[in-house]
Amino acid sequence: MNTLDLILQKTTTLPPYPVVVQKVLHLVDDPKSSAEDLVGVIQYDQALTAHILRVCNSAYFGLR
Repeated sequence: MNTLDLILQKTTTLPPYPVVVQKVLHLVDDPKSSAEDLVGVIQYDQALTAHILRVCNSAYFGLR
C-alpha cells in the first residue's frame, strides 16, 4: 500500500469549500466575468481580502 492510500484511509471527510471560494472559482472559469465581478464576491470576505492584499503587497509583486 502506498502513502497516498494510507492518507486516504485516514481521511474521513474533507471540509467543504466556503461559498465565497466556490463563487470565485466559478467566476475565474467564466470567460465573461470581469474583475468587478470578482470584487463583488470577495469584498465581503475579510479573510480572503486580507490574503489577497498580503499577496499583492508582497515584495514579489512590488512596484518598480
